[in-house]
Amino acid sequence: MSVYDELGVQVFINARAPYTRLGGAIMLQEVVEAMVEASRYSVSIEELQTQVGSTIAERTRNQAAYVSCGAASGVILAVAACIAGRDPDLADRLPRTEGLRNEVVMPECDRGTECDVAIRAAGGRIVPVGDQDRTEASQVAAAISERTAAVLTVLSSSSAKPEVGDLIQTAHAAGVPILIDAADSLPPRENLWKWTHASGADAIIFSGGKGLGGPQGTGLVLGSRSVIEGCRFHGSPNHRIGRGMKVGKEELVGIYTAVKMLMNSTDEADLRLAESKAMNLLDLLHDVDGLKCSLVNPNTVLLQFSEESVGLTYRECWDWFMSNEPAVMMLNWANTPGGLCMRTKLLSPEQVVVVADQIKRFFRLHVTRA
Repeated sequence: MSVYDELGVQVFINARAPYTRLGGAIMLQEVVEAMVEASRYSVSIEELQTQVGSTIAERTRNQAAYVSCGAASGVILAVAACIAGRDPDLADRLPRTEGLRNEVVMPECDRGTECDVAIRAAGGRIVPVGDQDRTEASQVAAAISERTAAVLTVLSSSSAKPEVGDLIQTAHAAGVPILIDAADSLPPRENLWKWTHASGADAIIFSGGKGLGGPQGTGLVLGSRSVIEGCRFHGSPNHRIGRGMKVGKEELVGIYTAVKMLMNSTDEADLRLAESKAMNLLDLLHDVDGLKCSLVNPNTVLLQFSEESVGLTYRECWDWFMSNEPAVMMLNWANTPGGLCMRTKLLSPEQVVVVADQIKRFFRLHVTRA
């Protein structure tokens, strides 16, 4: 009996996304082993945080790095650093920031993520710019004032806002730092240094438990020494706003190992692995009557069939896969109304076989009955 059985918690194969709500990505085995080893010893957390940070910074071509307890806490600490710097008196005031430079300028289309609550938790006041359809760099520039602590944007391919490089130039022309939330933006690996080392952003924040394959309860803040040292100043174990955002020795070693493994591999190798898993699933399902399988991209497979032939709607099919063991969580049925979709990148090679068997079982049960 597993610990989840003991607790009565359902387990499932995640073919949807490495969301925080879904437990993130499965940690790499090497990360798990490193965390187990780290758990056997006592160390100075401040020394370990410093050494892990400096090593990760060197490997990722950044001035400095800080390990936070998730991407959202990385945003909180980075915003706190931009508002209060390393001034003990100002730090003690947070999140009460009346009279301080506390405004964070954001494109409106970047709203609605964890950044909103993280900015407010640090005492920041969000100044939205533009609308959901379009934000211009000139609007961002016009919104910056003597009260602006930082500009913040979410790394995405959205055409509703200026290019990240343009936002960096706009912020720096006004003399304010710019922060980038890139929680789920790995790979490509170059995102670790492209926007900071190469383009000059003051900090970029990643989740440790998504594309990195590290502990879910970690985040990574990379960038300038001023912002990173500010994160360290406001963070645990110091008695400031980040005191409750503890990162244990196991997590510190875990994310260090995850970054090391990422940098020892290549995007091309990751793509080949993802493609091989997707193609293997297609091969395993090629002879299922009534099922059409297609590759949406190298990481995603679409399953299409007649709802009438199985006697269930796509939504009911999605529910079936979640309620029958082994449970498989696919993309939200509403996001793929023309079928069921799964991200094979998240699956281990062994899970690909298990998922294929479950899909075959579904069709045996329902097509025979229909």
